[in-house]
Amino acid sequence: MKGKLIYIAAFIAAFVFTTIAIMYLNNICNNIFVFDFSDPKPQVHQPTILKEITAPENLVEISKQQTKVEPVNDTSSVNIKTEDPAVENKQLSSLADSTKKIAAVSDKKATENKVEEKKPVVKEKVTPTKEYLEWTKKTAGLYEAMDANRAAKIIQNYSDNVARDIIYAMKKKKAAEILSILSPEIAQRITRVQQ
Repeated sequence: MKGKLIYIAAFIAAFVFTTIAIMYLNNICNNIFVFDFSDPKPQVHQPTILKEITAPENLVEISKQQTKVEPVNDTSSVNIKTEDPAVENKQLSSLADSTKKIAAVSDKKATENKVEEKKPVVKEKVTPTKEYLEWTKKTAGLYEAMDANRAAKIIQNYSDNVARDIIYAMKKKKAAEILSILSPEIAQRITRVQQ
């Protein structure tokens, strides 16, 4: 067993030493993998000069010139239909308006659906079940029998609503003792008014 550990330690040490040697030599030599151990040549980077680019004064006319395509009489090529730019602009603006209207309607429906989905969830949270109430009473009884420090640590891990229900199900004296052990922020968060 000791022999295996010695071999493993020797292998790991050789691996680490070789890795460090390769990293060191790679930093101070040109290319150690081609056995070129000469000093690396400094690379000089000359900054490039940025030229000022100005936009043409009349971009609209240039774009109109680029969009005009003359029909080709060759049957193997595709003929491109050109329209007046004013007509194209009207079509694009009407298309943009209709997409904005559709997006607004879909956003409105989505928000209505979200509001409708949230309402039942709130109603479910307000009405605790009989099983939950029994569980809080039994759990409160167990925590009353425990040491206050341990009970405080356990109650601290519950969500605020569950911790609040357990604290309020306890006897006042034991609940006050547990709340005094908790940090002031947690105690305030647990005992705040429910909304």
